[in-house]
Amino acid sequence: MIAMGWIGFSPGILWSVCCLLSIVVLPQWVMGFYLPGLTPVDYEAMANIDVVAYQLTSNTNKVPYDYWSLPFCPVSENRLRDPRSSSRSVAHSTGLLGAALIGERPRITGYEIRMKTNQTCRISCTREVSGDDMKVLIKRIQQRYRVKLALDELPVVQVLGRLEKGTGRKVLIIGYPLGFLSSKGDVFLYNHLKFTVYYHRPLLSASEEFVLSPSGSLFRVVGFEVVPQSFEHDSPDKESCQVPTSGREKLLRLPDTKSIKAGSSFRLTFSYEVEFIENEDMQWATRWDPLISSFSDRRQVHWFAMANAVVLGLFMTGVIGLILLRTLYKDFSKYYADLEDRDDDESLDHFGWKVLTGDVFRAPPAPTLLAVTASTGTQIVLLSLIALASAMLGLVSPGSRGGVLTGMLLSWVLTSGLAGYLATHLYRSFGGNNWKKVTTGTALLFPSLCFSIFSMMNILLWTMGSIGAAPIVTVLVLLVLWLGVSVPLAFVGGFLAQSRKVYHFPVRTNAIPRQIPIQPAFLGLPLYIVAGALPFGITCTELIYILNSMWLNEYYVVFGLLTFVAFLLAIISAETCVVVAYVKLLSEDYRWWWQSFGVSLVSSLYLVGYCVVYLFTAGDLVQGNLASLLIFFSYTVLLSWMYALGVGTIGFFATLWFLRKIYSAIRVD
Repeated sequence: MIAMGWIGFSPGILWSVCCLLSIVVLPQWVMGFYLPGLTPVDYEAMANIDVVAYQLTSNTNKVPYDYWSLPFCPVSENRLRDPRSSSRSVAHSTGLLGAALIGERPRITGYEIRMKTNQTCRISCTREVSGDDMKVLIKRIQQRYRVKLALDELPVVQVLGRLEKGTGRKVLIIGYPLGFLSSKGDVFLYNHLKFTVYYHRPLLSASEEFVLSPSGSLFRVVGFEVVPQSFEHDSPDKESCQVPTSGREKLLRLPDTKSIKAGSSFRLTFSYEVEFIENEDMQWATRWDPLISSFSDRRQVHWFAMANAVVLGLFMTGVIGLILLRTLYKDFSKYYADLEDRDDDESLDHFGWKVLTGDVFRAPPAPTLLAVTASTGTQIVLLSLIALASAMLGLVSPGSRGGVLTGMLLSWVLTSGLAGYLATHLYRSFGGNNWKKVTTGTALLFPSLCFSIFSMMNILLWTMGSIGAAPIVTVLVLLVLWLGVSVPLAFVGGFLAQSRKVYHFPVRTNAIPRQIPIQPAFLGLPLYIVAGALPFGITCTELIYILNSMWLNEYYVVFGLLTFVAFLLAIISAETCVVVAYVKLLSEDYRWWWQSFGVSLVSSLYLVGYCVVYLFTAGDLVQGNLASLLIFFSYTVLLSWMYALGVGTIGFFATLWFLRKIYSAIRVD
């Protein structure tokens, strides 16, 4: 809001931009985000429900792979052509740009599940596996990959076999492991899956139920669990099978990779069973709650950390604001007292920051780059606000990360016009005339950095055969959105800005710059090290849960508290940058333009350091291969740079607003 008020945005332009975003972005979000609790699917008894496979993921190797990269049972042609197939989730997810970027490309599996139809042990298939495929399967098990399946867009979860203390809740984890390793290093395959599907009857009137299902009652899926097992089948050629008693089964041990010879083949038998259980206490709108509310101990720690962050943030905000206001009050009291005591022909003796009236708004070095930096940071702030608002309004499904990414990409494209307008307007206030140059920088500089990192990671994943590598069509769509939509919108914004009146600062700038005295050592790097720790202190309490969501496949849903923390972060960043600029001005250093980004830059370095510590302390991430480490550090650098730009822009415009206010209040002879 500070930036919009400063650049002179009229209500008409702002209203038009909001309408454009609403018309174009909201339909995309409605398509991209699966609204939990609002669009349920009702199934008749015996109706087919497809089990969909997303990808193979691991906490020790951040390279995802396709489900069909391993020798699972193929899907029959009759299943694929079945018009009763519940392919909504497949069609819904495959069309998302964001889903393609993160490697979520769901495929129907060979498991046949029909509503309210229990199935005893059933052979899915017995197939020949080549030696090369067997080596790949063994390697994936050793790397602890898990299979991510979904039923009615609800992910399959594995019950870890224990209940939380005092609550009775199950401890759940997404997906199931491919297999396990014995203490001697032997590799065993989970070739039998026991599915448990929980359902409930929706509350429908008799007429509604008859219209929707003339043949009988309707049911909704509210839970999907799996228990993986490993055992060798006695009669793999039959359609049915017998699950051995626990502890008496002969585990399916895979051969040692060294013993696999070229051209050899192995027979693997896969089976499954299905049990339906009615859950009257679970409703459709709350079916995600068991997974989200799992790990209550961690959740209590989360709330405790959040409470500490809120208290710390409020305390820091009050202290910083109080110190700043008291200092300014004393300065202006002395200034107005001297102004009343002086004679009409006597000049007022300025001191401190007041002697810099002719230099404080002097054009900064590299004004084009500064304008581009501020406009890019504004886009990042707007992007964060849109994402948080979407989460607060319930438009974000916990299982639709691809939809979130799609919405953010579209929001970035559509806010390019605002960024071009802001960059040009700010650049012209510095005395610049080449608006096309600054608009080009706004449209290309930061997106080029992001696209370069994305391209390098995409090539790396492609060489490893990962499903995380975006297809060429997706890359072309990104280029079209960037070069065909974002860049023209930025130039439209720049053209509108160059036709508006140039903003003039409240005091005139002297022709000859004032000499800056030698600054004390503590006003250099030590000042920014201390100041940068303040915004980071608010961020770090929530950062570990965000990193767990990114790298450990956990769900993050506490968006209300995250919004409040983001609000505190913005206030503390603004106050910290204002205090740093004020302290520097007291020392007669007027080079505040670029220095206003110094606090956020140091804070982002703290962020990088925190991520490095997280890498070596969060379980098995450090055990990944070189590709996993490259992915981790590449996206850590990118996200920390976005953090620096966003937080720095808040501090920049807060400092600009502060200086305009205090220098407008003094009298200049």
